[in-house]
Amino acid sequence: MTLVFPERRSDTSIGFSSSVPLREWLGGHWAILFSHPGDFDREELERDRWLSVLSRSLSTQGVRVMRVATYVHDAQAASHGWLSELGCGCAAVLSVAPPLQGTMLDFRAGSLRAEIARSGPRFAMIIDPDLRCRRTLHYRVPVDLPSPIDLVGWVVALRDRHRSLVSARSDDTSASQLCHLSLPARAAQSSCSHAQMI
Repeated sequence: MTLVFPERRSDTSIGFSSSVPLREWLGGHWAILFSHPGDFDREELERDRWLSVLSRSLSTQGVRVMRVATYVHDAQAASHGWLSELGCGCAAVLSVAPPLQGTMLDFRAGSLRAEIARSGPRFAMIIDPDLRCRRTLHYRVPVDLPSPIDLVGWVVALRDRHRSLVSARSDDTSASQLCHLSLPARAAQSSCSHAQMI
């Protein structure tokens, strides 16, 4: 499995195939971060079939999954459970160990680190490619939790909603620019103001 850090850093990744910054590992994909992936295991079902369906769902929808680790040694020692069994290269361990002195910090990585710290002991968090937390499921055990496959559905719904909002904003900007280009300055101001009030 890959060891991922919120920011770019030079920590060693002993016991891991590689260590990369989260943004780079996401590569434009959304992700689900689990504090305790074992809580979402579906051992009562046919395990091989469940893992196959989950792996296909993650791959088809372009969603990544991660387990959080407070320190690098936690990441190495922790049982990754079904995450390590996916076998599709879409799973990693996110270390939120404090960065070494001299590490270049970025605002989004710091905000994500703070959000994870505030999330409590047990959670599943949906993260977008810009490292923004989009939704967090807080829970206590024992509780009936959704399947990771259901969580992939949540990601797809949030991602589609985000895309439609971005598209709508882009259309508004384009319409505003066209309005200013096609009319004389004075007419453009009154026409665009009227269009925005409707």
